[in-house]
Amino acid sequence: MEHTKNLLLQVMIILIPVFFYSMYLTNRHQFIETKRQKLIFSFLATITLVLCMSFPIYSDINERNDLRFVALMIGIFYGGGYATGIVLTIILLLYRWYFGGAGFYSTAYEVLFFLPMFFLAYPRFIQQDRAGRMKLTWMITSGMSLIYILVDFKMDFFNQTLQEILTICVATIVTVSLIETLRENAQLHMEAQQAEKYKILGESPVPLLMKFEIPCRPIEDFSSYFYNRQFQRRIKGMFKFV
Repeated sequence: MEHTKNLLLQVMIILIPVFFYSMYLTNRHQFIETKRQKLIFSFLATITLVLCMSFPIYSDINERNDLRFVALMIGIFYGGGYATGIVLTIILLLYRWYFGGAGFYSTAYEVLFFLPMFFLAYPRFIQQDRAGRMKLTWMITSGMSLIYILVDFKMDFFNQTLQEILTICVATIVTVSLIETLRENAQLHMEAQQAEKYKILGESPVPLLMKFEIPCRPIEDFSSYFYNRQFQRRIKGMFKFV
């Protein structure tokens, strides 16, 4: 029961950046990614990483199991790419070294597998649409599960390891899906605002032309009168009289 509670706590911690990211987009409705937006998400990913390692699913003298690599992946994909990934990896290793134990070396082995996989997937991830990103996320979670099985699998803790792998897959897919949904909603809102602006600009010349129509009528009447043949005959008669 305690193990299940810790798993749910880890999932809630992973969803922290999604919650604040939704607040940011709701207030600004900004879909275009800026340096400031990436910096904010990198900061949120760092907090998520530290919280995941501070409240692990299972811990003893030599081992601490949590969702730290899910936070690392989200920070890389949405927080700025390679630079964010390197900073988060340094924080991860230093914080794991602070706790001590032989589990630090297994964490270092996992980093050797996970970090290149995230870096290789990042250029393709940012070029994909929502469907492509979800497919790529499924592939990454499959690779993460395989690496966990190869590095941390123990027959004595088969059920716990299986629960952790399933939690990693669910947390990763749900988090990416929620972020993509928020981005899609923000994009639709921005497109609706632009369409409304274009509509206003398209309708604005009509009242302006109506305002200029009345002053232009006397000029039009005078010009038509000037080109009248009777008026021209009178002018010629005046010049003959002179």
